[in-house]
Amino acid sequence: MTRGVKSFRLYMPRPIPVSRFAKDYTEEERVRFREVFRPVAEHYRYRVRIAYFAMAAFFLSIVMGFTLPESLFVYIGPVGFCGCVFAFLVALRLPNCPACSNALGYRFGRYCPECSGELQPGSWWNGPRCRTCGTLSWGRGRSFGVRVCTHCGVFLDARGL
Repeated sequence: MTRGVKSFRLYMPRPIPVSRFAKDYTEEERVRFREVFRPVAEHYRYRVRIAYFAMAAFFLSIVMGFTLPESLFVYIGPVGFCGCVFAFLVALRLPNCPACSNALGYRFGRYCPECSGELQPGSWWNGPRCRTCGTLSWGRGRSFGVRVCTHCGVFLDARGL
């Protein structure tokens, strides 16, 4: 029996098939989903602030490594590197939708994360395009906020993630 790594790709969970969409829920259920998601969104924003702080600490440790004696950099360098790793691990994990339990940011469903309009599927060269509000671009990070679940279309947060 051989053991080994199946692939070197990052694990991206497949979307769970959606049985009910936003129009199938009552107004009370949609309000309950927003109430359930509010603390999750606040916790996510808190984690992103911590990640920004960790990244700033990493860059500060690099600057201090150039200015401090080499004997002190042995202690500062690993702290900065651990902060950078922590920032990436914390900030990349988006929460799940309370209605359909799909991850909000990894794969697009049929709805726009900004306005809940219908998404036109992307090609190899271009990303998906919203027919209502325009193009969704990833450039140097997201240029859009995740306000709506892209899989079931339930409105989750007015500020967006």
